[in-house]
Amino acid sequence: MAFHCRGFCDCRNQDDWNRLCDYWESEKTRRNPKTQLSPSPLEVYYKLHYNAKKNGWLNEDSRIIYDNICKHKEAAMARLNTEGTIVTTAMEHDVERKAIKSVCGRAKTIQSA
Repeated sequence: MAFHCRGFCDCRNQDDWNRLCDYWESEKTRRNPKTQLSPSPLEVYYKLHYNAKKNGWLNEDSRIIYDNICKHKEAAMARLNTEGTIVTTAMEHDVERKAIKSVCGRAKTIQSA
């Protein structure tokens, strides 16, 4: 039986789910040490898919997806800047969420076809 972590990953069992819950509830995970803010959606993706100790991505697909998310975000931010929009942190997080949904949504469609 797989446990669904709000659609982002499949946990193999209850112990996996519990470890993820403990990880995301810890203070070091809930706040960016430099900014003291909650991590952005892009930071969360990075933390879940990049192993800093091993200095590498979990797999090549994770790296490609991250690069595509970054490209989507950069394009959206450039549009906002061109329009003269002052981007708040909340707006930037929304841009990142939309970029992740756009990239990951397309990947799922391609895989299911």
